[in-house]
Amino acid sequence: MEKFLAGLTNQDSTGILIAKNLTGFSYVNDYLCKAFGYSKDEFLKIGFLGSLMDPNDPEGNIDLYLSVMGQTTQSAKMTHRFIRKDRSLFQANLEITNRKDSDGVSVMLMQFDHIIDSDKTVEETSEGNLASFAENFMTQKDTGVILVTTKENFVYANQECCKALGYTKDELLALKHNELVHPASLMELTKNAIMVFTGLKSKANFPCSFVKKDGSIANATLSILKQKENGVKYMILQLDNITQEAEALAAN
Repeated sequence: MEKFLAGLTNQDSTGILIAKNLTGFSYVNDYLCKAFGYSKDEFLKIGFLGSLMDPNDPEGNIDLYLSVMGQTTQSAKMTHRFIRKDRSLFQANLEITNRKDSDGVSVMLMQFDHIIDSDKTVEETSEGNLASFAENFMTQKDTGVILVTTKENFVYANQECCKALGYTKDELLALKHNELVHPASLMELTKNAIMVFTGLKSKANFPCSFVKKDGSIANATLSILKQKENGVKYMILQLDNITQEAEALAAN
């Protein structure tokens, strides 16, 4: 990694972020940590750049990011708004490239520059978008429904979904994807989500396992769809044919 980083210039004025797989970061430099307001340990635990991209940016660059992440595109350049730890926003130029590091391992290199502060917070740019959209799913009584924006967190879950997984709505919305989805299903979920979000698939259906609050497992047929409402793209996760396993995750 040291040899790979030595080949990158202007690290004092350019944010450098490296991911070695679909689910996590392996390196972030001090400049980018300062720009986002996170410590290095905090940043590396985030694991998904989409959770730091403002979902209300009209440019819709999340598609470009996911296409490079899914290796359907070699590289991309974009200008996008990003969310700091304190929820304030900044705009930056971002270049993403699939490359090989000094050990020949495939990595996704992300370089940020020309950072410009915004006078708004992410909540101010998204007010009202979700409320009207979520109302369309209030009548889904036999299907668990979770809405996801380009952020990593879930933003809506109906009563059936909460009941099946044993969480209150507030508890479920506080979870990250990798805390709710069973590790054995996480890669399949990530790949299908990328294909649906980037338009390679109109819909994805596959078996998926979830970790309930008590540590046991809930299996379901998961459908992933994409919907755009008021300029914001949402992922819709629908859980059907939900069955329960008594065996706890810790025992596996």
